[in-house]
Amino acid sequence: MQNFQVSFYKKHFKDDEQDIQIRFERELLPAKVCYHQHNSLAIISAGWRLFALTSKLQPGDVTVFELINREDPLFDVHIYRAHEQALEPRTGEFRPQIEAQKFSSENPFFMVKIMHDNLLRSRTSIPNAFFTKYFKKKEPNVKIQFENKLWPAKLLYYPSLSNAYISSGWQHFILASNLKAGDVCVFELIKVEERVLDVHIYRADG
Repeated sequence: MQNFQVSFYKKHFKDDEQDIQIRFERELLPAKVCYHQHNSLAIISAGWRLFALTSKLQPGDVTVFELINREDPLFDVHIYRAHEQALEPRTGEFRPQIEAQKFSSENPFFMVKIMHDNLLRSRTSIPNAFFTKYFKKKEPNVKIQFENKLWPAKLLYYPSLSNAYISSGWQHFILASNLKAGDVCVFELIKVEERVLDVHIYRADG
């Protein structure tokens, strides 16, 4: 079993026990989450061992569980491998992430941590709050700018799931910018009317 935040459980689950699915590299693994009120403990119970074996988790790996479907609970899992990432000793955060968090601008921006799933798929998640605040159309066309080059792309938004993505154009940008797992991208909206997102990349390899 694996512990996780009680506050997250209380926010997204009503019962003390809930069946879920964990998605890892296109595989769906059944599992169960539980909340023990007597000791205020939330855990992933049945299914955790299967997930650990399937994903080949190792000591030091960091897993990020993204709840992408609330109605029929489905978690998308992103794994930062210990042997691929440089951790900041004091905080346990990744150095590229720490550097990216220092970014400041008068323009609106958001951050995306690049994981293996981001590189394999034709889209990547972006903050839902950012989409709803700055984009009105359901599937607006945008331009991604990096090193004075522009790539056309499209944003997708699913209101029922409260999910937003960069879709078509994402793979072209990955190849052109040579993104790697562990990199962190800051997308800065430098032109609202033209919908241009300027990208600042913080490389995992420095």
